[in-house]
Amino acid sequence: MEIKIAKELGFCFGVKRAADMTLAEVNGEVINTLGPLIHNPEFTKFLETRNAYVADTVGDIKGKKVVIRAHGIPKETEQEIQENNIEIIDATCPYVKRVQQLAEKYYNKGYSVFILGEKDHPEVIGIESYAPNSIVLKYEHDIPDLPPESKVALISQTTQKFKTFDSLACALKKRFKNVAITNTICDATEKRQKAAMKLAKEVEIMIVIGGKNSSNTTKLKEICGQIVKTHHIETEKELKKEWLKDIKTVGITAGASTPDFSIEKVVEKIKSINTPALTA
Repeated sequence: MEIKIAKELGFCFGVKRAADMTLAEVNGEVINTLGPLIHNPEFTKFLETRNAYVADTVGDIKGKKVVIRAHGIPKETEQEIQENNIEIIDATCPYVKRVQQLAEKYYNKGYSVFILGEKDHPEVIGIESYAPNSIVLKYEHDIPDLPPESKVALISQTTQKFKTFDSLACALKKRFKNVAITNTICDATEKRQKAAMKLAKEVEIMIVIGGKNSSNTTKLKEICGQIVKTHHIETEKELKKEWLKDIKTVGITAGASTPDFSIEKVVEKIKSINTPALTA
């Protein structure tokens, strides 16, 4: 069996930056992240071995400083932390920070702000706080019935599909006269999606590695699944031998919050499953 690995996969710049910042702050003392630093349960467990623990709320923070997750937090939550005299280590991805700033800018200029994204995702919740009354969209039919002369602005959660963003942008241009569009999908997302799509066309099955709660990993699974049989797993323990029966080529990709050690474990597990067939 040939194992092919996507040319772009695993930790993106923002995630690696957040991980490095957190590990640099530990220095033998216990530290909290406000919510999971990234959407990967395996990496959350790893951080716990380094004395970095998740605090679900500001009230749960035990020490005098806290790391802000890569997805960012709502504006009012940041204010609450400051009011409690807790030092902020801001590991918000710079690309996410840019979306927050754009949301605030458009709101202050009187635009109705539309956000392509998942309403319950931490990144989107944070972005919304910078543009009160903003509207989260997933599909064209989610566009509200506003007057054609309305000022509307479209931005996006950084891990959405480019195709979906372009479709929404076209629909808004047809319905409104004054439209501001800024594609805020991260280029790391685009690179991973294109690499996964290319690889999916070359193999018989795709394995997508990453947190089940990871937006960008879920999108990779959806993209690959439209091309070839695809399985989304968090760890090597979820691999099933029957998936690989009579398979000659398997492709592997991973979300932007998937650490190298998770990818390596999956590769080794596939090799171990395949070994008996090779030696028979």
